[in-house]
Amino acid sequence: MHRVINCITQQHDWQFLALAAMICGLAVIISLHVHTFASRLRMPARIAWRTAAGASAGFGLWASHLITLLGFEGEVVLIYRLGTPLLTLLGCIVAAILGFLVLGGGRPWHALCAGAVIALGIGNAQIADMHALVDRGAAPAAHAHSRPRPAAPL
Repeated sequence: MHRVINCITQQHDWQFLALAAMICGLAVIISLHVHTFASRLRMPARIAWRTAAGASAGFGLWASHLITLLGFEGEVVLIYRLGTPLLTLLGCIVAAILGFLVLGGGRPWHALCAGAVIALGIGNAQIADMHALVDRGAAPAAHAHSRPRPAAPL
């Protein structure tokens, strides 16, 4: 746990972390409002609005995750393969949509299952995006704090 806190406080730009937190919070608030609105509708519209709520949550959570990765200031030059983060966007959106559809079941345990589905989607995105990083070795002194840069898809 100490390593995680040290990484967040010492190796990330706080402005990127603040932006990511705002985007994540805004996405969750919007998604929950859309979900609440959907619960008052009849069935075909209800599913469509819950799907929209899931898409909003998935995109917002993925964006906050990617912004946090971009705020990393390590001692090595990192480059991203572009294809993987785009696939993880799709994975986050699908997981969040499934989570919001499960949440619509109305039973208390549905909320737990919905949270687990969304968390698994975000966890998979985290792992996949970390594998999308390409270590380009130690950074020269002039670029010791350079941001990760997109690379051509591999």
